[in-house]
Amino acid sequence: MREEKDCKEVKCCLGGGQERFLEPCLLLLLKKEQDHGYNLLERLNRYGLYDKTPDTGALYRTLRRMEEQGFLSSSWKEGDSGPLKRVYRITPEGENLLVEGIERIKRNYERIKTFLKDAEEIL
Repeated sequence: MREEKDCKEVKCCLGGGQERFLEPCLLLLLKKEQDHGYNLLERLNRYGLYDKTPDTGALYRTLRRMEEQGFLSSSWKEGDSGPLKRVYRITPEGENLLVEGIERIKRNYERIKTFLKDAEEIL
């Protein structure tokens, strides 16, 4: 039986990737419709992100970083009720990054299909 520490290391190596998947998901959602962080958090559930407890800090850090890098832009908008909300939209640079991300995901999908096919043969 593995020690607790070993299991965490294995999970890290075998799982993960959520952070890398967050960016193309955000770009795709914002390509469909500009939105603010809280709604984006809810819309991300469609892609299996944040099934349990949403990491709002990670989401907002990613949005800000992507804006600093020129992939998103934002402006403040008055909501129906409550405080102003920062609304994000994709930029042309972000659209280019989305296309690249989709191609990367397609390549990974093909690799994963091959892996699962091989795994099914031996398990």
